[in-house]
Amino acid sequence: MSGKMLNATISAVLSAADGLLASRVRLLLLVIIAFAAFSVFAVPAQARTWYVKPDGTGHAPTIQAGVDSAAGGDVVLLADGVFRGPGNRNIDFNGKNITVRSNNDIPGNCIIDCEGAPNIAPRRGFYFHLGESSQSVVKGITIANGYAWNGSSPAINHQGGAVHITSSDPKFENCRFINNVVQSNGSGGAVWCGDSYSSFKRCEFSGNSGGGGGGAAFLKYQSIVRFEECVFYQNSANNGGAIFTADISRSDVTDCTFYGNSAGSHGGGIYVYASSVVRITRSIIAYSTAGEGVYCNFTSGSYDIPVRNSDIFGNAGGDWLGCIADEAGMYGNFSQDPMFCDAASGNLYLHSDSPCAPGSPFNPLSVPIGAFPTACGTVASLKDGQPLLSSAVIARPNPFNRSTTISFTLPERANTRLSIYNIEGKLVTTLINGILNDGYIQTTWDGNDSHGNPVSSGVYFYRLKAGSEVLTKKMVLLK
Repeated sequence: MSGKMLNATISAVLSAADGLLASRVRLLLLVIIAFAAFSVFAVPAQARTWYVKPDGTGHAPTIQAGVDSAAGGDVVLLADGVFRGPGNRNIDFNGKNITVRSNNDIPGNCIIDCEGAPNIAPRRGFYFHLGESSQSVVKGITIANGYAWNGSSPAINHQGGAVHITSSDPKFENCRFINNVVQSNGSGGAVWCGDSYSSFKRCEFSGNSGGGGGGAAFLKYQSIVRFEECVFYQNSANNGGAIFTADISRSDVTDCTFYGNSAGSHGGGIYVYASSVVRITRSIIAYSTAGEGVYCNFTSGSYDIPVRNSDIFGNAGGDWLGCIADEAGMYGNFSQDPMFCDAASGNLYLHSDSPCAPGSPFNPLSVPIGAFPTACGTVASLKDGQPLLSSAVIARPNPFNRSTTISFTLPERANTRLSIYNIEGKLVTTLINGILNDGYIQTTWDGNDSHGNPVSSGVYFYRLKAGSEVLTKKMVLLK
């Protein structure tokens, strides 16, 4: 209401009232004016950041305490390190639209170790069940060693080793799900979604075990879940080594890479069941050690499983079979060795001669097929100002508990040194020290110091120096 309109209204009312009635009207008008002023000038509360550290210091002693303190729009910011114990697992957003994220958005540096085990109550990273929306975000975090044991009830206890989502739509970005387990007839080794519209972008699912179905993810009850730029590496289940989609659910798989997943029965990569749909776009499903690349089990009728510009190759149970057989060689699809740089050690970047590389005879697109670009093979001469070290310097697995393989590419011959340091900056050991030729290089650290003694769990740094350039990254040893 404008000032002129408000004054006119007041004058009209006052002119029509006298005596006691006028005083009462004046009192009422004062209340109205005060409320209008508050509505105009009140300033909404600004979002707050709640900083949490693994040692319990910061604004809150645990992640859950930070979530409990937060209001809508707030951020719970996690310091680098490993979070363990009560309050740092089974984290419940309680219906709040907040963000829980790592300080530097590097999942290898910020880890929730659920410390799960058989015969105890589930220990997972997150539990969404109160209608959280896509404004509920988890970002830049590793969730490791979750465990949901199916010997206990209710059913939720054996659904989702790392994350359980019911009737909620959270969003995960740049997260890692490592070594999470659902036993026996449970489902969703890493993630279980029921009646959910969740999304996962630039996430890695590695070494998860899904019991009866969905080594990485299990979708049910008309869920619609999007996986974008995600990696599914060596996950396993009885059906659907990586993804199991059931009960009129839909999964959209775009720019993803599947490698080395396995299914005891069917669908080493993806299992589609009971009127569900999977849309596969610009993705690689390769080298499942057991089961087909994609398997469909429709209880009645047949359904379209659209596959576009994708490479399905080398899966133990077959590639273009059943529900996707008529799409082989169509819509930009093909079946060729993707030519990863070093898949056995977890490096799923593409060789420069890969058929999935942009502009190859099989891929006319200007973007790569799969989650990663080219990072090894023929390398052009360096141009002025071009960095010698590629950003694709990777330690895998990370976190690790025995050994990890560090890989990188040198575009030209260089004096190279690769060393490991502890969190105090002290040298632990040196893995490489000498002149290396150009090309793809990898080496393994076994978790020992330079004297052969095992080091303790914690955060370590691997420092690569090539020529005059230096690149340092973090990794975490878990024992």
